[in-house]
Amino acid sequence: MDKNKKYLDERDLAKLPEKNVFLELPTEKVAEILIEFSKKTLTDVQDGDYKFSPQSISSSILSHYKENVPLTPNDELKDLLDEAWAWLTYNLIIIKSNSTALSINYWMKFSRLGKRIQKEGVLDKYLIGSKFPKNQLHPVIFDRAWLSFLSGQYDTSAMVAFKALEIAVRTACIEKTGAPPCDKNGGQLYGVQLMFSAFKKETGILADVKMELNEQDGLAMLFGGAIGFFRNSAMHKAIEMEPTQCFDQLLFASHLMRILDDQLESLRNSV
Repeated sequence: MDKNKKYLDERDLAKLPEKNVFLELPTEKVAEILIEFSKKTLTDVQDGDYKFSPQSISSSILSHYKENVPLTPNDELKDLLDEAWAWLTYNLIIIKSNSTALSINYWMKFSRLGKRIQKEGVLDKYLIGSKFPKNQLHPVIFDRAWLSFLSGQYDTSAMVAFKALEIAVRTACIEKTGAPPCDKNGGQLYGVQLMFSAFKKETGILADVKMELNEQDGLAMLFGGAIGFFRNSAMHKAIEMEPTQCFDQLLFASHLMRILDDQLESLRNSV
């Protein structure tokens, strides 16, 4: 037995519904219960990173319902618990711990997303967010903004997405010239001014002179307007944003990132 291991007690297990009700719960609801039980049994195994044992938690639940342990592979209650653990793993809420070899029970731990869910109780937000097609997002937008989106921090997610776009434009300018765009006094440009300078028709660092002049103007206004409206609104106003509204903005930021990618590819090929 692991001497530092924490176990569920009957006060915890008494909060479970009747067995027939438990068996009718959707997988996500059972997963929510497992998250709460995992929080209660977090154990510092060896390195300050807290783990829990799904096998131990499942055994406690099965014992509470007066099931014999071990059970046959076809037991309905065991299958439901296994399904919920698999759902948590598939959705990267829990991940395998490096301390598994220390015990006969395998150890798991909360992922970065899982830690946020278990601390802030935002599984309902995650379930909403997980229904959106994340594969439509540009990789940079996904890396920077998706975790906040899943946690229900929609204003933060939108702000981070357009901040990532601004950084990408500045980085692209540095790649082309070795220095960020500056004003006439040598001060670095940011935000809307950076966009209009970078994409200024004919002379902008990222301007594609093969495009029609009105298209070059339009591209500068598109990027400048996006930063001026979406990023500045998220940074300077308290916004109650709906998930669909936020995801639309992430898609728009992704679209602009892909335009930037294409623009850079075109400029590289023209050298």
